[in-house]
Amino acid sequence: MTEGSNKIIALFGGAGQVSSEPQPFVTQVPLVDAFEKLRRIKADDWQRDFCNRLQKATEERDTKGVRTLIHAQPQLGKSVILAQTFPAWILGHQPLHRVALATYNVSRSQRHAKVVIRIMQSREYLDMFPSKDCRIPNNASQEGFSTDARTQLNDGQVSYNPMGLQSGFVGSGAD
Repeated sequence: MTEGSNKIIALFGGAGQVSSEPQPFVTQVPLVDAFEKLRRIKADDWQRDFCNRLQKATEERDTKGVRTLIHAQPQLGKSVILAQTFPAWILGHQPLHRVALATYNVSRSQRHAKVVIRIMQSREYLDMFPSKDCRIPNNASQEGFSTDARTQLNDGQVSYNPMGLQSGFVGSGAD
């Protein structure tokens, strides 16, 4: 049995038995550090606060739900953090996680997916998250892709599902 298979059984109790309960999240790399390293910039105070709020919500998702409305002026890095860095960061920590990104339309979400793919295939990302479970194939599609761990699980779900606000979400599981 591979390292990934052991993790799948440990997390879900057996092959094919996926729990619907949120799994505990333990941060190995702070989101703000990943943002700075992957984007090659120093986060400003607003970006640092946004990253910290997202990280805290993720760490506490198995014990309390968080709903947040973020309103800020254009070009502060909201989309770069939330729609690009954050999904890659989550999948680096929990390769079985399922991310659904809904933006104005599916083509916008797919453009973000293309960036997430580049991030997850970058040397910086591979150094930050060395587990083979969070790898994605070289031919990963901006229409949706899976980590190696999710592919091994073989449950018909994708790790990253880009969608538009008016596209269907039913049947497309997400965490």
